[in-house]
Amino acid sequence: MKHMNPSRRRGMWLVLGVLLATLGSQGVLADQGEDVTRERKVLSSKLRMLDSILFRSQRAKRVEASGDARALALLEDARNAYRQARSDFDNGDLEAARQASRQSLEAVTRAFALIVDSEGLNTRAREQYRELLENIRVYEKALMDTARRKGINPGELLDQDAVEKGIRAAQARADAGDYASALATLRKVSSAVEAALSRARAQETVTYALEFATPLDEYRYEYERNRSYVSLAQVLLSTAPPSMHRRIPLIKRLIDKSERQVQEAEKLREAGNLEEAIKKIELANKTIVQALRMGGLAL
Repeated sequence: MKHMNPSRRRGMWLVLGVLLATLGSQGVLADQGEDVTRERKVLSSKLRMLDSILFRSQRAKRVEASGDARALALLEDARNAYRQARSDFDNGDLEAARQASRQSLEAVTRAFALIVDSEGLNTRAREQYRELLENIRVYEKALMDTARRKGINPGELLDQDAVEKGIRAAQARADAGDYASALATLRKVSSAVEAALSRARAQETVTYALEFATPLDEYRYEYERNRSYVSLAQVLLSTAPPSMHRRIPLIKRLIDKSERQVQEAEKLREAGNLEEAIKKIELANKTIVQALRMGGLAL
């Protein structure tokens, strides 16, 4: 093989180096081009999201309607930053667009944080109001049943006129759409009814200790108390608010369990075993009271 001239050899290596460098730079440029394309897509998506949040969202409208000077100023800052980001993006300055979009998002987040979601709060208050009103009616039914069974005048335990007046006042506020105020009024009514029910139950306990002449009288009392609780449980189930629906299957199972215990107590009574019958009917009452408490009754 003939020896190549050294100068010619150096020239070939130089040409090869230039060729490799050129190919390498083209690969780098291709990778950079792909990165830029991806970044443009990400920024474009972020800017579309900001546009929707800043100009068309319900939360932005609530800020506009709030009259809160600080929130309004932050919202305007966010919109101006968005416009700058859009301009930078259109001009190809992706870094500036990214920074401006970040500033816009931070400003609008702060603006939204200043405005309470009064609509959402009122919706929750409305649900709580309706549930509490239903519970009050159940408490009243329990109070009337207890008072009738014990021969107590309900008026000695509860000012029913005041209760109805409070409910009407709460209803007026609810009709005006102010459920938060209606709920606050109704809570006072609920407290009064629950307190009266507790007083009735306290009197019931005292009478219980004094009035039974025979074990059979004691059994009959507990049996009648169970029947009253079962009736109350049926009212509870028929007026159950949506928030209680998940508990209904368990409440029904407890009611069924109580009924089985009552049947066992009745068999014991019929067999003349009153001591065990009383224990079993008391157990049935504990079970049905558990069901009522699970339904929200303060027994």
